[in-house]
Amino acid sequence: MKVSSTKFRLAGNASLLGFLILAVAGISNSQSTPSRVVSGVVTTDKNNEVVSNVTMVASFASGKRETLTGTDGSFRLRLPNEPVN
Repeated sequence: MKVSSTKFRLAGNASLLGFLILAVAGISNSQSTPSRVVSGVVTTDKNNEVVSNVTMVASFASGKRETLTGTDGSFRLRLPNEPVN
């Protein structure tokens, strides 16, 4: 059975083109909605030790965002420019 490398090359190029279109659409969409980043490190109050695997939640009128703190206690949330509850 002979496999044509041209078919694979075309399929690969089509996949790459599709990915690039989605990436550009995502960039343009994210630029049209102003946002901000909230980040920090969760620590204990007594020994100032970092706390991992803590769920951080930010709620706002159009939804909510969640993330877990990392092994170093750090977190990062991208939020829209609207009041946070």
